[in-house]
Amino acid sequence: MQFVPEHLLLWRSSCLLVMLSSISTLVFILAMREVLEEKYRFLVGVAVLFAVVACGQDLSGISRMMVLFADISLQGALNAISVPQSLVQFAWSILNQSITESFMLASFLYGMGGLCISLCLTRTRILETRLAFAHLPVWMLMIACSVTTFLGYLPVSVVLSFIANLGISIISAISGVATDAVLKSPLARDADDIHKSLDEMENSGFF
Repeated sequence: MQFVPEHLLLWRSSCLLVMLSSISTLVFILAMREVLEEKYRFLVGVAVLFAVVACGQDLSGISRMMVLFADISLQGALNAISVPQSLVQFAWSILNQSITESFMLASFLYGMGGLCISLCLTRTRILETRLAFAHLPVWMLMIACSVTTFLGYLPVSVVLSFIANLGISIISAISGVATDAVLKSPLARDADDIHKSLDEMENSGFF
């Protein structure tokens, strides 16, 4: 608990970055829902559900670490002699609960949601095959982070979480550029025009 009061700004900044990373992961999965085909609605819906729950768990756990655990640690540093043992136990229970919510539950749900999105991407032509399959190891790292947390290897979980979030940031940026290029291509616009024409003909009773 001494690290937190001695590096309070670093602790809270790190927690804030983790929260922003969690929100960006949710936004990425929501964005993929807009570009994937209608026939994958069920899998995409499951992925969005997992991501929303994961984001809630992540924000709850990390915000508790950022504010409540940091405040208790700061009080302990200021009153090192008269800190009640119950307060120390309460602080560690907060930390354990936050780690469970963020590193184990949220990572697992994000990983499963990401795998659902990856499965859909491998079956469409939105991304190149290599880029679509490149999503799989990134989301599997999130699940590995959850498993290692469950097994008690927290340092390994922290490393896996960092690598996974870095990988998600990179793969999201590359996928976003590739998807935007595909959607803006003349072939994509022609396909949209054809679909609109077919819809208009169907609504007019032509078929």
